[in-house]
Amino acid sequence: MRTSIEIKNALQAIGSVNESTAQLFDELVQEAALDRSEYTLEALLESLDDQCPFDELMFSVVHAIESRDRSRFLNCLLKSLDATRERAPRWSRILHTRIMNSPEVFKSYLDLLPHAHENSKAALTSIFNEIYLKPNFSLRARVGLAAIESGYKRL
Repeated sequence: MRTSIEIKNALQAIGSVNESTAQLFDELVQEAALDRSEYTLEALLESLDDQCPFDELMFSVVHAIESRDRSRFLNCLLKSLDATRERAPRWSRILHTRIMNSPEVFKSYLDLLPHAHENSKAALTSIFNEIYLKPNFSLRARVGLAAIESGYKRL
């Protein structure tokens, strides 16, 4: 098995996933899912790609990310949110709708907002505004937007 750094470097070296790199990418995602370091968590977030022609591979990345310690996953996501959203706005929305689907996880995420960087808050505002347009998520998106605006004072 590779080290955390080797997994991260290998994922970064693949670049955009295509037909010839899909199997290796999938193997690396599975290795990263078993590894518990922040290096591989960052690499998984960096691997999200709206241009990837294989949604099932991107869902593998999402599941690998979600399998991590909740606090570590949410902190890492929030820290890298500006770059993640710029590179993969669709997958950023998908991650956030999944977070919003769990009241406990969503509350944990909102609890992190007072400590978030302004760039992350701006990216999150954009994500919540986009999700707000989905009827099943509009109320939760409003809660998220209010949390950002108020500095999250225990809504």
